[in-house]
Amino acid sequence: MYLQSLATAFPPHSFTQAECFETLKNSDTMDGLRGRSRELLQKVLTGNSGIETRRFCDPDLRKSFGFDAGELHQHFEQHAPRLASEALLKACDLASLKASDIDALLVCTCTGYLCPGLSSYISDILGLRPNSFLQDLLGLGCGAALPLLETARGLLAANPQATVATVAVEISSAAFYLNDEPGVLFCIWIFFV
Repeated sequence: MYLQSLATAFPPHSFTQAECFETLKNSDTMDGLRGRSRELLQKVLTGNSGIETRRFCDPDLRKSFGFDAGELHQHFEQHAPRLASEALLKACDLASLKASDIDALLVCTCTGYLCPGLSSYISDILGLRPNSFLQDLLGLGCGAALPLLETARGLLAANPQATVATVAVEISSAAFYLNDEPGVLFCIWIFFV
């Protein structure tokens, strides 16, 4: 397996940790949390975590804190295909490839679900060949990129001349919810975009 290129794409809107906390503190979302949970969330967002800013798809940070389940799904469907396609197109450019050169596209995510899969959306956006192999790996959590690469390795072992693209995309604000569980408070805010 030979890595030809690596590229990223990020949501366009950036907010400091302090801006995130102030917006959240003044939202209805915080009202349902116990005092201890609010303190923990404040510590996570205002402490020295090494995270200075967070990236969001929506320019109105307040909206990201009030999505219902349907809106979370729409948020993922709107932004995940675009960001994934942007990153893949950059990777193709760096490798001097066209999207039509891709023989297989493997995609992983744990922040949303689409049917047909996210790989189909990306294929349509970039114009992959109709006979390109598409595969979505879902439900594997934050470390899904590792089994994604193993899947790519397996495809390449069977067909060494193939061009296999892998894309890991997360729209964490599409999976955002708060409750008093400490794991939820830490996990959401560590990976929130």
